[in-house]
Amino acid sequence: MRNLSRNLLRAGYDCRLVCEQTDQTILPDTIPTTPFRYYPPACTKTKRLLLYLLDKLFNLKEKRFTRFVKNNIDLSQIDLIIASAYIFPLASVGQIAQLCHCPYIIDLRDIFEQWDSTLFINHPTRSPLLKVAQQLYIRRKTKERNLLLEKAKAVTTISEWHRQQLLPHNPSTHLIYNGFDALQFAFRQVSTPKFTITYTGKLYSLQLRNPELLFQALRQLIDQQLIDQQKISIVFYIEDEMHPVIRQMADRYQLGHLLDCRSFVSSEQIPSVLANTSVSLLLNKADSADPIHGVLPTKLFEAIGAEKPVLAIPADHDCLQQLIEEHHLGLAAQDTNETALFLLDYYHQWLLNGYTRLTATDRDFFSRQQQAQQFIRLINS
Repeated sequence: MRNLSRNLLRAGYDCRLVCEQTDQTILPDTIPTTPFRYYPPACTKTKRLLLYLLDKLFNLKEKRFTRFVKNNIDLSQIDLIIASAYIFPLASVGQIAQLCHCPYIIDLRDIFEQWDSTLFINHPTRSPLLKVAQQLYIRRKTKERNLLLEKAKAVTTISEWHRQQLLPHNPSTHLIYNGFDALQFAFRQVSTPKFTITYTGKLYSLQLRNPELLFQALRQLIDQQLIDQQKISIVFYIEDEMHPVIRQMADRYQLGHLLDCRSFVSSEQIPSVLANTSVSLLLNKADSADPIHGVLPTKLFEAIGAEKPVLAIPADHDCLQQLIEEHHLGLAAQDTNETALFLLDYYHQWLLNGYTRLTATDRDFFSRQQQAQQFIRLINS
């Protein structure tokens, strides 16, 4: 929403971003912003737990947010609301729109239906009783969301799978990709001392994001003496607690000496990281029996913007693989052999040039500037 607000401001629209503020939130300094706090600063664990439970049981956070907007925003100046959310603040949108007597657009990045388990739900539990409570909560929030969608001026979402899921609730449901910021991401010709395979972002677990095909393919190429392991670097910018897990996997293939595990980098550093990358790695679930649908991560579009080849492993047989194949973004790999052939191809390109480059079909279509134009067409419709 920050990028959309920034692009709408550049297009001449009067925008105000109303968002939740936590201790980790960095508020934008170039967009008029009104921050809302549900959890007070230096909130004790006991109070935080109480507020969390009150929200889950009685929608307290939504009620406070509605009251906050009513008391801090001049509602008579609002012509349209665009709400981007997964859960919060969806329940507030309809009430605020009624107070403003204005239409609203709902932008859904994630929906409950995209995964069969509760792996991405905050505070997942193994308790049978709490699992039932969790499912009841999901059912209630899904019903609330669907009622809201029916009354929306339009609905936007991030993949064709999501669009098909939401279309029955609103015929004006549109696919608008996450995209990359064209002001940040562009091809930079940087020669690197090593062929560098890079992953950025949370792993969560090997069940959700599994890089084993990468290590298998590299081991195969090294054993066949097709690549020089002294010229290979594998860099993971991930959560610190997953460092030993990835190191253990790399050691299993005698590749620990090629692996460099680092902490997360800021979004401002990603363009430089990609400029020094030979292959951008995307990771999917290894178990296709419990799939996650419609996953098109931001890092995919950032790689498109930086014009770097993408390797998605294992292939998800879903929207990600389809997009990679349709727009020639790289490879969604099914097995070790095709992973190895893909790496070898770009290894040779790197040996020849000192860098790699892959320009996607319709690259500019995936920019957030184009995304803003799609929103503008919806606003004016």
